[in-house]
Amino acid sequence: MSTLGLTRNALWAPTLGYVNRNVAMLAHDAAIPAALAVLATVELVSLRVPGLPAAIAVEVGACVLLVWRKRWPLIMCTAAGLVLVSLPYIGPDLNEPAVPILVVALASFSLGRYVPRHRGLLSMAAVFLALLVTQQLTLSLEPDISDAMFLVVMLVPPYLFGWLTRRLDESHAGQTRLL
Repeated sequence: MSTLGLTRNALWAPTLGYVNRNVAMLAHDAAIPAALAVLATVELVSLRVPGLPAAIAVEVGACVLLVWRKRWPLIMCTAAGLVLVSLPYIGPDLNEPAVPILVVALASFSLGRYVPRHRGLLSMAAVFLALLVTQQLTLSLEPDISDAMFLVVMLVPPYLFGWLTRRLDESHAGQTRLL
């Protein structure tokens, strides 16, 4: 018999293991977005963009949203992409910093990897249209098909790679169940 809370056989001991696993999973999920946030901050500071604090807040905010990309991929990945659309209204143009491309690529991969079937395509279309419209409104260049093609090349390959990864994982899980 154990005294509650004083030995390892206490009633709440399994709860601590569950909490420790969740904290470890959250830290694992936060590693790539945290690295992107640091990279974005260094890039924006080195570019000396106008509206630096707000631009850093937008990019770091998009990275923070991606921490929960596995738990709520449709909401968080879409939100991360749409948050980055506000960047040219507060500071640098869309064609200045490069880290937002990595953030959108991670969001696109996560939509393909963690959203079942092809439900992530609607979210990808929303981010694509928002980026395209923002690019046309904020840049003083004439509309060009190459802008749309750049966005397609930026969004589609990570999505397809995520989709392929999910399919391989499902196939492997099915074969494992047969054993």
